Amino acid sequence: MIMINVLLFSFSINGTSQKNEINNIKTNLDDLIFENQLYFYEGELYTGSFYNVYCSHGANSKNKDSYCEGAIRNGKRDGVWSWYCNNSLTTR
Repeated sequence: MIMINVLLFSFSINGTSQKNEINNIKTNLDDLIFENQLYFYEGELYTGSFYNVYCSHGANSKNKDSYCEGAIRNGKRDGVWSWYCNNSLTTR
């Protein structure tokens, strides 16, 4: 019984930030908050995959010619992030 309570408690702490990782859903980077060098989603440290479509010529341009994707774990960058700009791939 104690083990079940511990498991339920750990799931309630992880909440939404772990839900995306389990369901393998990519979240738009625009939906995350970047604060103090950490990424947050709905007030919690984010863990999961992300994507973003943007313009390499600045925010005021309407031509969204670039795409990036990667992973975040406990609010911090995790693994390789990939950027695609003008049909060329860059990873870091």
